[in-house]
Amino acid sequence: MDLTGKIIQDYSYYLKYERAMSPNTVSSYTSDVEEFFRALPLEPAGVTTGDIVDYLSSLRNVSKRSQARMLSSL
Repeated sequence: MDLTGKIIQDYSYYLKYERAMSPNTVSSYTSDVEEFFRALPLEPAGVTTGDIVDYLSSLRNVSKRSQARMLSSL
């Protein structure tokens, strides 16, 4: 497993067991982070605030509510 995959796995565990979030929320948040890293093939340590802003700004057909969830996920 690569570093990004390990981070996403640990994030999922954190959301599920430490934050006690519902399975649907864990799935949505995890999916958002996976999609971010697919869209911007960066190493996690190299991600900047600007990368996140640029990514969210590039989402044209996504509701503001979904964008807010994505921001929370990231």
